[in-house]
Amino acid sequence: MDRRARAREVGAKAPFTAVAVAGAVLVAAALAQPEPPEVVGSERPLSTALADGRVRAGMALVGVLAVVFGALNLLSPLQLDRLGAGGVAIGATFLVAAAIEGVAQVAMGHAADRYGRGLPLLVGFAMAAGTMLLLPLAHAAWAFALLLVVASVVCGSLNTPAIALLSDGAEHAGLDQAFGFALVNLTWAGGQVLGAVAGGAVAQATGDTVPFLLLGGVCAGALVGIARAGQRTLAPERAA
Repeated sequence: MDRRARAREVGAKAPFTAVAVAGAVLVAAALAQPEPPEVVGSERPLSTALADGRVRAGMALVGVLAVVFGALNLLSPLQLDRLGAGGVAIGATFLVAAAIEGVAQVAMGHAADRYGRGLPLLVGFAMAAGTMLLLPLAHAAWAFALLLVVASVVCGSLNTPAIALLSDGAEHAGLDQAFGFALVNLTWAGGQVLGAVAGGAVAQATGDTVPFLLLGGVCAGALVGIARAGQRTLAPERAA
């Protein structure tokens, strides 16, 4: 559970070498696959799909959540360590958050199907913004860990309606869902990198409080954007 202790024992070369070898094996396996059959149909180009408001909104929300997670994954273990938490406690915090998040995502999916995408997104981002603003006020490891679990569960479950919104727009625009999934992955990867780099830079320049307050502001900005989008943009397509 203590990743720092394990890293000291194993060293830096072995993990990076293993990842590089695994990547090379996957590349070789992909190159060995036969060419997929050509799809003949009326699929619209990607540029047309990006003109759909739901596709853009879904990408924006996934990007916001990726930025938040990128910063949290970098800053939270460091803050827990500063508050006196050991490696086992830090690992357990993230493990508990991941376990609860898996259940919460299912519940959020049901809510998004029943009430539309807008209401779960509004409630979720309001909770996320409030939790981020409370994180700097936690001066005990257990309190910070509790808030971190709440923040991780809320932000993780918000991915479900955000991705569903993007999927709604992709389907309406005639874009193959595989391309929609690719858009999610590209947006998530970019947001994670941005969140980690920007969060670390801000924390180094200003201290621990400002990054969490900025993350709260980012979530609040997403909340305003969702409210302005309106139910028409956020509602899923209804079958005729």
